[in-house]
Amino acid sequence: MRFPVHRRSALLVLLTLLATPLARAQQPPAAPEDLRVAEFKNLAAQVVERRRSGADESEDLQEKTLKLLDALVLEQLNRTGPRDLAAINQRLAATLARPGAVGESYELVRLGANANGEVFYALVVNFSMSGPSAVRYYPPSPQGFRLAARIDRWEFPDYFDEYAELVPIAASNIIFVTVNGRTDELRSGTFAAWRFSDGRFTAVWTTDILERSSYEVCPDGFHLSFCSQNDEQNPRLCRRIMNERFQWDGFAWRRVEHVESDAPKPPPASRP
Repeated sequence: MRFPVHRRSALLVLLTLLATPLARAQQPPAAPEDLRVAEFKNLAAQVVERRRSGADESEDLQEKTLKLLDALVLEQLNRTGPRDLAAINQRLAATLARPGAVGESYELVRLGANANGEVFYALVVNFSMSGPSAVRYYPPSPQGFRLAARIDRWEFPDYFDEYAELVPIAASNIIFVTVNGRTDELRSGTFAAWRFSDGRFTAVWTTDILERSSYEVCPDGFHLSFCSQNDEQNPRLCRRIMNERFQWDGFAWRRVEHVESDAPKPPPASRP
């Protein structure tokens, strides 16, 4: 039986309307992780925009954002089976990166292990190149890995929360150094050594902003060099370099070497 043209059109419209809800119902709902990732990206963008625009920054906003990140990381750490740190970091980079967020990074770092072979981790958070940054500490427990302590400018008002790197120090205690600051040719940054004790972190050593600073971790300790005297005629040139070496002796962070020397002379300008 053939329907008139106008009836066929009406029937087609009716079938389309009936099929649309069915098609929507058959689509799988967004996974809880996908929803957390989307919310995290939205909140992280707000955190960065407040810093960029000079608006009042909010501890509640930043902590809410980081709690979402905690949940994503702890979900990976508390899965059964061996933990592949490189794979977790690749997943964080691929999942959380926001287009155009220069310097954004989320890196899980292995701090060390105890006598039972249990591993301790810290997450280094950089929302963007200009900050803010934070550190989240995840030790093991009978119930699994958990957030036990944090380092940010709300918890430690003197913490310089520009772009951060974390340097583990081999020790029986949980000891590491944070390096915060610029990553351009001037390499101006601050340094701090942290110890975890009694449920929180304590800064056992801090520096002011050090110009042209660099560091290296060696078996004999943490090596730090920086410009101790600029050229009076050209402040962008350095005349004297300070080289220091630090060690954790089990009780305190000690400077065991302190040597100043002339800075290498810059190479002569090339002629055209």
